[in-house]
Amino acid sequence: MTLARLLRSRRPRPALAAPGRRKGRPHPGLECLEARDVPATFSVPVGDVAGLAEAINDSNAVGGSNTIELSAGTYDFGASGENPITNSWFGPNYLPAIANDLTIEGNSAVLAGAPQFPARFFFVSGGYVANGPAAGSLTLQGLTLQGGSAVGGGSNFGGGGLGAGGAIFNMGSLVLDGVTLTGNLAQGGSVTGAGSGGYGGGGMGTDSIGDSGGGDMGPDFPTTFGGAGGVSSGRGTEAGGGGGGFTQPGGAPSGDYGGGGGGSSGLGGTAGVYQVIDATITGEDSGVVKDDSPGGGGLGGDGGGGAGSNGGGESRSGSPFGIGGNDTGGGGVGGGGGGQSGGGGFGGGGGGNGVSGPSASGTSGGGGGFGGGGGGANTVYGGAAGPGGFGGGDGNLFAGGGGAGMGGAIFNFYGDAVITNSTLSNNSASGGTGANQGTQTGSESGDGLGGAVFNLDGSVSISSSTVASNTSSSGGDAVYNLSLGNLPDGAAPPSSSSDVSSNSLFAEPGTAPRPASAALRIENSILSRSVAGNAAVVNNRASGPAQVFTAGRNIVQGYQRFGGASWAGARPFNINPRLGPLQDNGGLVPTMALLRGSPAVDAGAGAASASATDARGPGFGRVIGRSADLGAFEYQPPATATRLTGRLVGPGDARSLVLEARVSGRASHSNLPGGRVDFFAGSRLLASAPVVDGVATLSTTPPLAGLRIVAFYRGDAQDGSAFWPSVSNPLRPGRFAARPLA
Repeated sequence: MTLARLLRSRRPRPALAAPGRRKGRPHPGLECLEARDVPATFSVPVGDVAGLAEAINDSNAVGGSNTIELSAGTYDFGASGENPITNSWFGPNYLPAIANDLTIEGNSAVLAGAPQFPARFFFVSGGYVANGPAAGSLTLQGLTLQGGSAVGGGSNFGGGGLGAGGAIFNMGSLVLDGVTLTGNLAQGGSVTGAGSGGYGGGGMGTDSIGDSGGGDMGPDFPTTFGGAGGVSSGRGTEAGGGGGGFTQPGGAPSGDYGGGGGGSSGLGGTAGVYQVIDATITGEDSGVVKDDSPGGGGLGGDGGGGAGSNGGGESRSGSPFGIGGNDTGGGGVGGGGGGQSGGGGFGGGGGGNGVSGPSASGTSGGGGGFGGGGGGANTVYGGAAGPGGFGGGDGNLFAGGGGAGMGGAIFNFYGDAVITNSTLSNNSASGGTGANQGTQTGSESGDGLGGAVFNLDGSVSISSSTVASNTSSSGGDAVYNLSLGNLPDGAAPPSSSSDVSSNSLFAEPGTAPRPASAALRIENSILSRSVAGNAAVVNNRASGPAQVFTAGRNIVQGYQRFGGASWAGARPFNINPRLGPLQDNGGLVPTMALLRGSPAVDAGAGAASASATDARGPGFGRVIGRSADLGAFEYQPPATATRLTGRLVGPGDARSLVLEARVSGRASHSNLPGGRVDFFAGSRLLASAPVVDGVATLSTTPPLAGLRIVAFYRGDAQDGSAFWPSVSNPLRPGRFAARPLA
């Protein structure tokens, strides 16, 4: 149904007349009910990426709870050769922002990214951005997302920007049910330290241009360039202000959070301070910035003023983000301006010091915002390099630091994410490189954190899912859980986990963890490491509680915690889960099969809470055996076929009969059977032999010519990975006999 037809069909209900009353007999009154949103369903043909974008726009316009149905096949965002990117909310996105309640039924569809047009697939709005989309809720089912990317903007001498959420950036509500995310990338912006100009900091997906920081926010792509931090203090060794980033509760600025003196509980940040001698600097839309006076940019304020250029755009009351200004302007999100070394906003690299001559004396590089690299200093005129924000590399005297890459598949920021019956595999998070690596003049590279998922002050629940073979260059191959102590409304969280009841944190999967800042719940799942020395899960409390809670049984290969972060619940197994590669094992989405002897088989904590099927959908039951398996894949004991062959080996009377029983699963995508085969001549057991690589072999004396030989496969139930028994075809041994046996 088209949007126009749908809107025409939604006529308002006629008003009900007030009921009359019969004399002496009271009549109950009738209340006129308000109109209800009519759920809409949109069907998008296979491969029609433009139609998918249009359907999301129509769903946002209609409102209410709607469904998009896809068809089996690939929706390739690079197939047309035209740029498919539709907006730049926290970096480029292929599809419009999710701003209502939407379910996408994949029906085995694949969304494939375009390497020539790097972008993530989905941005789910939380309704926190000034003039931005309304809050949204997204449910994905039976769908594969592969090849998405979030690449931070680069710079020559400023800091690199943050790359966050290679497939999904969630600030609202996200549910993945029977979904596979693979081959997605979060990559921090890199710094060259070469060329002329290019002192602005990189943004979240947009390179700096000259002294303008990379801009990142808006419903269009490409966005206008805009820095997002304050100008340098110009006070010798002091770094430039880190406007637009986080501030600690109470408003104290901190380079670790990428803040720059925002107001209390303000995430917008302020401009830094610029020392003015016998002059007054006026920034557009930002009022007047005088000597040692910070610009606006706290919660609800305007962006900080620039030195002779644009300040940041307005950040309305209740929104923590403003729009960055140009050149050396302040603001909310994006890279800091160069020239006077603006600090980076959220995700933005700090501006490098590109001022020359005596006026540059003491000017320092701007600090990076959250995930942004610090700006470079001026090697000739002194001043310090800008520090990187959380995860960003520090700048040095020659160039800025690399930006961070966070959440190879998912970046969850303030949002609630529920991942069930899903597989996250072969995703990666890596930091951007600093300039001149391997030399004494090299600046720091950024960190790669959360190979699959990065959770920032939000709630993530993972149940009956497999998160494996993901990589991070700096830690948290599966999940990085970080509390910075900021909530969307600006309220400070409790000072510690002890202020919150652990029972109230996770009453049910998906329960919001407020008032805790960052919470991760794991149940009946597999979270494995891929990089030697890295932990699968990192739990970091910078400010405000950060908690991991494990329910049921789980395999978690390595856990690290920092800053007093806590772990509650049953202790998981730190053991190799023995997984097969991600491949088509039947069903709607690719999965990672459990290999023979996997400790995940039948290890789930009971069958009562399990869903009806595993990640593959209908036809693949969730509980086979004593209880459910851990992870997204349930081992299915297939029927088997056993084929028996024989051959004579050796000379004359010394010949032996070599029997080979080849056992295979009848169903496609079956695991390789294990166990043993019993060989019979008539009713007499000749011997039993193990099945190795699907074959059991027995060498024996040729039996009597009149007896039949059969091979009986007994199945394999030693670890719950049972195959159904099967009897082979019979062999007539007379043609094998060297002579009749008495």
